[in-house]
Amino acid sequence: MSSNAAAQVHVNARVRSDLIHKTRRATLSKNMQRLGLSLPSESYPLSSPGADGPEFLLNSPPQRALSEYARRSRLSLAAFVASIRGQTSSDYRPNKNMVPVVIDELCNDYRHLDQLKEIVLNGVEVRLRATPSRQTLRPPNHGSARDRINVLRTNIRKEQDAWRCLVRCMDLLKQWPEIVISPFGVVDKGNEDATSSGRTIHDLSFPEGSSINDCTDQDRLTVVVARATHTPSKRRYFNTLPVPDVVIEMDASDFGLCALDISAHEALTCQFTAPEGTLIRNFQNGEANGFDINYCELLRVRLPSKCGARAGLPTLHVTVDRSTYTSASTIPQLSLGKTSYRRAIRMLNWWETSFQLRFSASHIAGVDNTRADAGSRIAANSSFATQFASLTRDWLQVSPTVDIQGLNKIWQRISALTPLPTPRMTNTAER
Repeated sequence: MSSNAAAQVHVNARVRSDLIHKTRRATLSKNMQRLGLSLPSESYPLSSPGADGPEFLLNSPPQRALSEYARRSRLSLAAFVASIRGQTSSDYRPNKNMVPVVIDELCNDYRHLDQLKEIVLNGVEVRLRATPSRQTLRPPNHGSARDRINVLRTNIRKEQDAWRCLVRCMDLLKQWPEIVISPFGVVDKGNEDATSSGRTIHDLSFPEGSSINDCTDQDRLTVVVARATHTPSKRRYFNTLPVPDVVIEMDASDFGLCALDISAHEALTCQFTAPEGTLIRNFQNGEANGFDINYCELLRVRLPSKCGARAGLPTLHVTVDRSTYTSASTIPQLSLGKTSYRRAIRMLNWWETSFQLRFSASHIAGVDNTRADAGSRIAANSSFATQFASLTRDWLQVSPTVDIQGLNKIWQRISALTPLPTPRMTNTAER
C-alpha cells in the first residue's frame, strides 16, 4: 500500500469513527430527553487554576447527567452500558468501529473466524460456573493515587472523553451492587516527569478463589496461543517458534519469586528479604522507589536464567503470564529510563550472548499457574508452603542465596571488571 493510500485509509477510518460518535450521542440524547434530561456538551475544561499549578478535572457534567439517567431509568448495569454504547436489537455491536464485512475480508483464513465475528456482532459471552461473590468492603485507593491525583485524573479524563470508560456517582453502587471496586494506583512511566505523567494501575479485588477467572467455565473457552521471541539478532518468529529445550513456569508476588524447570523437576524459590519487603510496602503506600510490579516481573525472568547455562542448552523458553511476557520482550523495555530496569535487561542480554541462550515467552492463565504462584508465596503463610510442597514432591528444591542487591552487584562486576567479548554469531534458523 502506498503512503497516499494509507493516509486516505486513516482519514476514512477517522471520518467513520467521528460519525459513529455523533450517532451515539444523538441516540443517547434522545433517550435521555424522554426522562426529562439533556446530554451536556463536550466543552468542559480540562483543568482549573490551583495554588500549586493547574488542577486537572474529570468531565463532571456528563458524570452527573448520566448518573441521573441511570437513576431515573432504573436500567440494569448491562442494559445501561448497552445504551451508552448505542447497542440496539438491529445492531448489537459493542464496538461500532468493528465492521463484519471488513473482518471477513481481512481475516478470511483465520481458523476461528466464526467466533471472532460472533464477538464483533454480539460481544464476548462469558459463561460462569458460579456467581462471583459480592464485594462488601469497598477498598480505598493506593497511596500513589492519592499523592498523584492530578496524574490519575488526567489519565481517566482521556478515557472518559474518548468514551472508553464510564465515570459515575458513588450512590449507584446501591443500584448495581455487582460492581467490584478496584483500588487505583499510579506508577512512573519511563523517564517522564512524575508530577505530570504516570501509568494508571489497579488491583482486581476479588477474594481468593472467587474472581471472574475462577468462576468462568474454562471448558467453554477457545484456546488461542500467541507466542513471540527475542534474540540478540532481533529475529522475530510469528505463529511458529523453534521447539524449546527448557520450559520454565514462573510467578511473582509481594513475598517472593518462583521458577519451575518442568522437565528437570527443579524448583527455584526466592523470598524477598526484609529490606526488599519494606520497599514493596512503601511503594504500595505511594513511595516512588522503583520496586513496582514491572521490576518484580523482570526479576522473575532473571531468576531461572542459570538453568539454561547449567544445561548448556541453546534455548530457554520462559512460560510466564502476560505481564511478564511484556517485560521479557527486552527491546521495548530498553526505552525505560529507570536504572534498575535497564540493569536487569542488560544482564539478561549478557546471559543470552555469553551462554548462547534465546529467551522467548508465552502466556498461561493464572488459574493454570497455581504451582508457581504457591511457590512465590511460601513466605506469606504456611498454607502456601504446604500446597507448594505437595505440588513439587520429589523435586530438587533450590533457594538462591543472592538477593536482588546481590544481582545488582554481579552486574556491576560484569560491567566494570570484565571486558564483554563479542558474541559468537550463530545462525538462529539452524537451532
